[in-house]
Amino acid sequence: MNVKDIRPSSNNSSDQHQGTLESRAQTLREQVTKSSNASPPHDPATKSDQDDLRIILEHIDYGVMIMDKNLNARSINTAFQRMWDVGNDFVDSNPNFFEMIQYFREKGSYDVPDDQWIDYVKGRYEAVLAADGVGRSSQRSDGTHLLHKCIALVDGGRILMYREEL
Repeated sequence: MNVKDIRPSSNNSSDQHQGTLESRAQTLREQVTKSSNASPPHDPATKSDQDDLRIILEHIDYGVMIMDKNLNARSINTAFQRMWDVGNDFVDSNPNFFEMIQYFREKGSYDVPDDQWIDYVKGRYEAVLAADGVGRSSQRSDGTHLLHKCIALVDGGRILMYREEL
C-alpha cells in the first residue's frame, strides 16, 4: 500500500499536488542515482535480512545472546564475548542457558555464595522465561555493573541483552 492509497480523496489543489509526491520522489531518485558515482550500500534483493542482522549485532556495544526455544545459544555477538570474556570455542559449542551461567560461575564472574547459587540461577532462569523486557541490574565479581533484559521472540526463543552501566 502506498501513501496515495490511504489518502482521503479531495479535489483541492494541495491534495492533487501531494498526490504526485510518490512520482516526484521517484523522479528525484532516478536523477540523483543516475548522476552519482556512489552506489547503494547493498542491494536488498541479494542481501538477506539475517546478514543485515548479523552486521548490526557485530557493531553494537550491547552484548547479545539469541537463544532458541530450548534456551540453546543460536548466536552470540562479539560485544557479549568481550563483556563476559568468552572464547570462540565455547560460543561455537552453542551452550544452553545453564551451561553458560555455570561457565561464568566457574570463571569467577559471579560473587554468589554456594548456599545461594541455586536460588540465584532460579531467579535468572525465571526472568529469562518471563522475557518481560524489564531491565535488571546486577554486579559481576569484578565490580562491573550490568543492565540486562530479555525479550521473547515469536518462535519461542529469547534475546538476552547486556550493557555496562556507567
